[in-house]
Amino acid sequence: DFEGVEMSAINLRTETGFRYYCACIDFLFSRYCDPANGFGWNLMMDVGNEINSARIWNNAGSMCCEDYMEEYTEALRLAWLLSHKYYAHYRVNVSLEQYFADSYIHDDRYYYPARTCLEQLLQYCRRDGDFDWGVAAHPYPENLNYPDFYNDRGVSFDFDTRKITLKNMEVWPALLSSPAFLYRGQPRHVIFDEQ
Repeated sequence: DFEGVEMSAINLRTETGFRYYCACIDFLFSRYCDPANGFGWNLMMDVGNEINSARIWNNAGSMCCEDYMEEYTEALRLAWLLSHKYYAHYRVNVSLEQYFADSYIHDDRYYYPARTCLEQLLQYCRRDGDFDWGVAAHPYPENLNYPDFYNDRGVSFDFDTRKITLKNMEVWPALLSSPAFLYRGQPRHVIFDEQ
């Protein structure tokens, strides 16, 4: 399952993996969430990387989106809970690449539409309790070889768009301010952090 993997996901399947993850991020929060420590001040973390292209960027092995997002939601929730020990307004983000209503490769055991990932995340938040997460979106041009995003032809300005690029990036705030995605009546935040 992990042959040729470039970046693996957070291992919460074992007690050892769970403890290492919690210890690592707790250390980061304790060190960087207080400017008095002299190490700077970090207020936000992307948990994982481009999770909807899991095979390449956040590989947890072969699994359907529902199972993958259940594990991921646990990692995201743990980061949010641990960060709030140190700073009450700390933000955790779901890292997503440009494929929105489609996936990079049509292999539903490793690649998922971003919209489907977020819909699954919402289901687990309803089941286990909601928490304040946001989106770290990477709206690269439609064709990565050509940076002229304003010429992107295969994008639309609705929730069925194949990709979200800089041309139609307003789809993100529209989605995150829709009633299903609100957190305590407020839109979830979005950051374009690889731009």
